[in-house]
Amino acid sequence: MEKKRIMAVRRGVWLISLLAVLSLVVACAKAAPTSTTSQAPKPSTTTTSSKPAAVTPIKWTLVVVNGPADLVSKQAVEYAAEVKKRTEGRLDIKVSYPGELPLKAGDMLKAVRDNTVQISHIIPSFVSGDSPLLTVVDIPGSLGLNRARAAIMEKAARPYLETEYGKRWNSTLLTMVGSDAAQIWSKKPINTLADLKGQRIRVSSADDGKILEGVGVAPQYITIAELSEAVGRGLVDGLMLPPSYLLSTKIIEVVNYGYVVNRMGAHPMFVVNNAALKGLSAADQKTLVDTGKYFEPIWQEQFGSSENAAWTDIKKKVSVVQPTDAEIALLRKLAAPVATAWAEKAGPEAQAGLADIRKALGD
Repeated sequence: MEKKRIMAVRRGVWLISLLAVLSLVVACAKAAPTSTTSQAPKPSTTTTSSKPAAVTPIKWTLVVVNGPADLVSKQAVEYAAEVKKRTEGRLDIKVSYPGELPLKAGDMLKAVRDNTVQISHIIPSFVSGDSPLLTVVDIPGSLGLNRARAAIMEKAARPYLETEYGKRWNSTLLTMVGSDAAQIWSKKPINTLADLKGQRIRVSSADDGKILEGVGVAPQYITIAELSEAVGRGLVDGLMLPPSYLLSTKIIEVVNYGYVVNRMGAHPMFVVNNAALKGLSAADQKTLVDTGKYFEPIWQEQFGSSENAAWTDIKKKVSVVQPTDAEIALLRKLAAPVATAWAEKAGPEAQAGLADIRKALGD
């Protein structure tokens, strides 16, 4: 019995010792540091944005002569959008239409000179009183020219325009295109140049009036707004006007005959203030100028397409006659002294410009 009691005591001691050892192991395990290889990294409290910093755009105004439906106004919107795209939003140009700013068409050259607006739509004949040299590209001698010959004239005139804008108007010529040429339209039949004799034809300039006086026309000077009623009531017989304007003004409803003299003119231009231009980075200056060069041939083609579409509609109603070569030669002969007189009055630069244009055209 004594032996069994001793054995039981020993087993109890052994179990107590085992439990003590196990308790010690557990305690040590809890106290030991956690391995860094098994611990997930904590997220950084500092975040880095992948988006570029916001660009504060430079805001400019481009003012146009006509409303949103006009082709040049649409081209202005196209130009502004492309510049914004190419500069990645650094330059944001807003197109301003008539009535939005206290400016008339004749004020736009001064407005861009003074940086009241940064880019302006200029029609040279509208500012000829302030800057006659700008009309060198619209000289009276530009009769009977097709688009190819008109392009030769425009190329010869361009250096004079660029110099005039830079020296006198603190601006740079960005774009220039030739719109559709003016033709003669009348209620009375026109089959030859001689048929114009005695007709009362509305002209847009005194120089055109002098040329047509040479074939017996009685020039009339009235506004476009009055023209449709004047023709309809017989106060005038006809007018000189580009095909697109004949349609847009609805004057086509009161004329029946057309005579194609291709009086080039109405060269819409975009010019930029030099101080505003120089305020841009060199890269953005180049972008602004290069975008103009990119659009010029596209816009010239747009004007050609517009003119062709206008002619298609006009010929459905109006009887159109093409002058003979001899008739065009006579008109150009009558125009030559008028152009010379204009240049002499406008000054030495105009005389040099006219001489270069005549040389380029082989006149």
